[in-house]
Amino acid sequence: MNDHALHVLEYADLLEYLSRYTESEVARSIILNAEPETDYRSIKYQLDLLTEFRKLRWSGHPIPTIRGPENDWSDNIRSSKLENWILTADCIAGIGRIIDMTTTISDGMKKLETIPLLKQTVDRLVKLPELSRSISRTVSDKGGILDSASPQLALFRRNIRKQQERIRTRLEEMAVSLYEKGAVQEPIVTIRNGRYVLPVRSGSVRDVPGMVHDRSASGATFFIEPKGSMSDHNALTKLEADVLQEETRILRELTSHIGKQADLILRNIEIIVELDVLQAKARFCDEVKAEPIEPERTPVAHIIGGRNPLLVLHRLFSHDPEERVRPVVPLDVTVDDSHRVLIITGPNTGGKTVALRTIGLLVLMVQTGLHPTCAESSRIGLFHNIFADIGDEQSVQQSLSTFSSHVKQIIKILELADHRSLVLLDELGAGTDPAEGSALGIAILVELLQRGVWVIANTHHNTIKAFAFTTEGISNAAMEFNIDTLEPTYRIVMGRIGQSNALAIAARLGFPDRLVHRARDHMEGKILDLQTMLDEVDRSRLQAEEQIARANNERS
Repeated sequence: MNDHALHVLEYADLLEYLSRYTESEVARSIILNAEPETDYRSIKYQLDLLTEFRKLRWSGHPIPTIRGPENDWSDNIRSSKLENWILTADCIAGIGRIIDMTTTISDGMKKLETIPLLKQTVDRLVKLPELSRSISRTVSDKGGILDSASPQLALFRRNIRKQQERIRTRLEEMAVSLYEKGAVQEPIVTIRNGRYVLPVRSGSVRDVPGMVHDRSASGATFFIEPKGSMSDHNALTKLEADVLQEETRILRELTSHIGKQADLILRNIEIIVELDVLQAKARFCDEVKAEPIEPERTPVAHIIGGRNPLLVLHRLFSHDPEERVRPVVPLDVTVDDSHRVLIITGPNTGGKTVALRTIGLLVLMVQTGLHPTCAESSRIGLFHNIFADIGDEQSVQQSLSTFSSHVKQIIKILELADHRSLVLLDELGAGTDPAEGSALGIAILVELLQRGVWVIANTHHNTIKAFAFTTEGISNAAMEFNIDTLEPTYRIVMGRIGQSNALAIAARLGFPDRLVHRARDHMEGKILDLQTMLDEVDRSRLQAEEQIARANNERS
């Protein structure tokens, strides 16, 4: 897919919202790096799987917890196959959670009915009960090595506790005696550098022979390991070395067991993460009230009740209660084999640019394996590429004007777009002299039309409106505008020609009448005549539609 189009259509924002519904960082990372697909079978499989999962959620059946790994342990697991490799206890605990999650999902899903696709996925999971027991017996969920890991380890640790208690008891007795003599600040035992020490006053250091391990910031206290306890400490150090050696042996042995099952564990992780992503898609689609649709093999965009998913999400997550309940206005739009080019017209602030982004995002949702936010009766086909020239792309750094930036982008589009491409053009012909801009816009449309490219464009130029009206293969649509309230309705009306209404809007906003009349006088005669003709055609069409509707009612 064209990177520029994904950027201006705000595809990354859509993925960011989607990633919020995952249960693991691994699944979140996969979603944030996702790209639209172009393989029909893969897209259809993903959509069918999503439909099945959403129906399972709606059924009310308890669904087992699906949570991908909190960290990507894949490299560690591959390394476990190396001879004498040692995984950390924390890593092994994480792998243990993956193995347990495998069992939870496998057992939970196999009890459920009517999920053939999901079961095919779940059946690929391989449970590893013996390895699970070994891990749970060896490491805690927090990544510590348990006493139950081996009898020898348990014995060493008991001996360590006994030795620590022996040292503390002797030092506490010594501390009381020294406190009575005023040699220590308090009759307590503390630890410095892993050794038990006494807090000795600086003036009494010579009265307590031993090793100084630390001193206070003020220098008033020295932390001394008395000479009489050094042999006890050395014995403790030996026991601690024995424990470390035994822990290393245990981890090496358990790592070897993991290495023997590494390929199965890695495959299980892939499946669990896949299910975590699927679960996130289902939650997301339920939240935005997306509808399952059957994707088309070939390009088409027959959208009924399409809502911009980012607008829906923005309102769902808004902190303003009124904004949260304000509905997103749906749009109806069609480009098909008989009319591959659609020209949308209407006033500024009427929603034309939002409409282009909505159409582009709905197509991208389907090709990302998401149900789109439109009616189930919609038909959305597979486009091999999407191109978009949307918004003001002026670049100060490159010394490009708005017009130059648009031209450079359209040149790229003309180089690459073909009959399997969807092209979205915002403000076609804008940014330069209206006559030249219109001529250039028409030339672009003719070129794309002859190639069979699927195009949705918006414009203010009457010349382009007239060209679209009189050219086979191009259809018109208007962004509805309530001239009485001076507010856009954000609805698209197919078959209509939209008016810019700049002078009428200015007049109703209180612009002086004499200036409005002067502006009309300064409009070129041909432009005014063309607008009048388009207005008359539009009125005639509306009258014809009303007469047909009345005739149908009378016939009924």
